Amino acid sequence: MSNPSIGRPGAEDPFEKMRFRPAGQGPSAAEQNPSPHSRQPESAPSGHVAPSWGWQQHSFPAPDPHQGFPPSHQHAQQAPAQYSAALPEGAGQLVLDTGFFWLAWIFFLTGPSVRVDGVERARNWGKAFVPVPPGQHLVEVYTRYLWPVGRASLPVFVQPGQTAPVFYRAPAIVWCKGAIGHEPQKTPGLVLTFVIFGALALLACVLPFVSLLLTAR
Repeated sequence: MSNPSIGRPGAEDPFEKMRFRPAGQGPSAAEQNPSPHSRQPESAPSGHVAPSWGWQQHSFPAPDPHQGFPPSHQHAQQAPAQYSAALPEGAGQLVLDTGFFWLAWIFFLTGPSVRVDGVERARNWGKAFVPVPPGQHLVEVYTRYLWPVGRASLPVFVQPGQTAPVFYRAPAIVWCKGAIGHEPQKTPGLVLTFVIFGALALLACVLPFVSLLLTAR
């Protein structure tokens, strides 16, 4: 495409300044009479601000990362207040600890059923913390199976601010009762279980010799 400014009368030649001139030769007419487009704008008179074209730079304050969010320590102070408001003043607590013998591994899949005053409060083995009002309470526990196994109950009196521990141990045999108390309990029916397993092991060892004696005759 051709430059429209080249070849027009009065137009500035952009290559004029790059041309070689002999010594003593003055500037060309284009340099002496520059075009109106190349003239610098006149300064504005005093008292008036010359308009500035283009984008103006504005400075904004740096954003505060904590603006609009409460300090983290306020949450830490409000959490205990909300928790304490949900509990009666001077309430006590029951710490229910349930377990079973490892040979009765099937009980791990079923779990216990812990009831306090007729309301079920736990269904998993281990410790469970149950807040209760002061006074007399009835703790009932059994092991969930094809039928309730190892039923046991214990009345517990809780004073204001007291933590009362309750321990339950499932029986080793489904026909035995469970053990419950304020101290760690032994597994009911454990001795009978070892006797039964010992008798079965002895029978398994004796039967081959008995069969050999019978066939030798």
